[in-house]
Amino acid sequence: MYPSLMPGLTAVANYGAASLPEMLHLSTWLTVVVFIEMIVLLLYVLEKTKAGRRDKLND
Repeated sequence: MYPSLMPGLTAVANYGAASLPEMLHLSTWLTVVVFIEMIVLLLYVLEKTKAGRRDKLND
């Protein structure tokens, strides 16, 4: 299965040594800060909507 899947996967994601900030022409630190803000926002929304494990809701 690996020999049949790997060529297709590497063709899609083969950008060499380029990173996301380089491809988007952004500052590395700006990209880090944006990702941190997205994670914090996601955690805030999950907390406010009470999205959690079903077995922990009754505690």
